[in-house]
Parts: sequence; C-alpha cells; structure tokens
Amino acid sequence: MSNSQMSRTQPRAYPSPHVIVVKPSTTHTHTLILLHDRGATAQEFGAHALHPTTSSGKTKPQIFTGMKFVFPSATPRPSTSLAGFPIMQWFDNVSLFDPTEKEQLQLEGLRETAQMVHRIIDAEAKAVGAENVLLGGLSQGCAAALFALLTYRPADGAGTRLGGFLGMSGWLPLRSKIGASAKGLAEKSGKGVSDALVSAVARKLVGMPAGEGKPPRLGGTPIYLGHEKEDETVDVELARQAAKALSALGLDVTLKTYRGDGMENDDMVKFMGKNCGCLSRPKRR
Repeated sequence: MSNSQMSRTQPRAYPSPHVIVVKPSTTHTHTLILLHDRGATAQEFGAHALHPTTSSGKTKPQIFTGMKFVFPSATPRPSTSLAGFPIMQWFDNVSLFDPTEKEQLQLEGLRETAQMVHRIIDAEAKAVGAENVLLGGLSQGCAAALFALLTYRPADGAGTRLGGFLGMSGWLPLRSKIGASAKGLAEKSGKGVSDALVSAVARKLVGMPAGEGKPPRLGGTPIYLGHEKEDETVDVELARQAAKALSALGLDVTLKTYRGDGMENDDMVKFMGKNCGCLSRPKRR
C-alpha cells in the first residue's frame, strides 16, 4: 500500500502518534478501527487487513468506498513470556493456550488500551455518529478490542450503540470474572444483566472509573467473530467460549469457523453490509 494511501494522523487527532489512517475514496460515512496482533504494527497489519479480496475480486476499501480505516499501533510493553523483553502488545498475557493464567498482568494494558480506543471512537463518532463506527481486531487485537467495546462510555453520554464489531482469531479477556460478577450482581439486585451492569463490572475489574452518562447499547451492536478451526496459535475453543459468554451477557454474536478456504473475507463483508449497514449512507443527525 502506497504512502499516499496510508498516512499518519497528527498526535492532536489521536492519543498515539502511531496511528495509520486510510481515507475513504468517496464521502466519509463510516469508520472501522482495527487493532493488530501481538508483535505486529499498524503499518504491517493495515496492509495485510486491506489486501485480501472477496470472491468478487474487490477489497474492502473498494466495496465500502465511504469507509475510513483506522489502525492504531500498540506501544512496546515488557512481555512476561519473553523474560521481560519489550514487544508491541496491547496487554501482557502469559499464555495464548490459557489466557486466564496470571490475569493480573493483563489489567494495566487492557485499561490503557481501552481508554485509547475510546478516545478514537469518540473522535470518529463526532464525524459520522457512533452508530457508524465499527471496532475490531486480530488475535490479541481482537481481545483488546472486545474489552474496549464492553467498557466504552460515549463522551456525549447519549448511550447509543456502535455500528458493529469484527473479530478474528481472538478471545474475551477476563471472561470468567466478567460473567460471574455480572451474574452475581444481577441475581442480587433481581433486575437481570443489563448493559450498564456489564460495562460497570468490566471497568471495575481493570480499575477504570464508572464513567458518566449511559453506556452504549451493547445488545444492539452486532458482533462477528471469525476463527480458523485449525488455528495453532489461538485455539478455536477460545472463540467459542467468548461467543457463549458474550451471548449470555445479552450481546448479539455471530460466530463463524473456517478451514482456511478463504471464505472468511466474503462472510465478513456480507456481515458488514447486512448487519452493520456499511453500504448505506448514515442518517442525518
């Protein structure tokens, strides 16, 4: 991808200077924020994420001409699994086979990443409306983005939903703790699990303030999770566990598993068009 197609934002626009933006070829109607995998960068992931074509022979920017693509880059963090050597990662996790191992090491990174993503969402929502902003990521980027989704509180306090979530080969961080805490508090109150409760529980687990205004309508945000059945890095069972946990919290989840036949790109594009309204113009606000 050429330098003219991928450009860095000014530090004033987003909290990190390492953000790659691919501008829409027509009027800006939607924004997709995608987080890269552990050990990668925004530049590398951006080129990889936009290159695959669908069976029609078109790429996502060619199909969604009004979409702006935003690729943040993680900062170097010491990796416990690599004896403290710093690598590009959204949060420190000891094992991809068992993401629950030493979960306390994940908290700082999850909090800081979520806060950064929230600021980007707020900036894009001002341009096209929160309902036209999509979030997603690959592997650890998917995990971090899912946590950012659960903890997002709109800056304007309007409580609207995001346009959608697109996750690939990921998992849900702190899955058991979020589920158990939300269920326990819901049973105690007798009011059931609500978006506000899920948001408050997830935020409290990583030391984020409760936040003001209404949380987004999590149940109204369509979530797509794609995963290869034979993934040797992140077991597909983690995606199944994430989908089950999110559904139990009242979220709208579509899980697709693949055998590496290339159909995942077609399915994701169909989901973006049908479930997220990415082929339509946003409503006037």
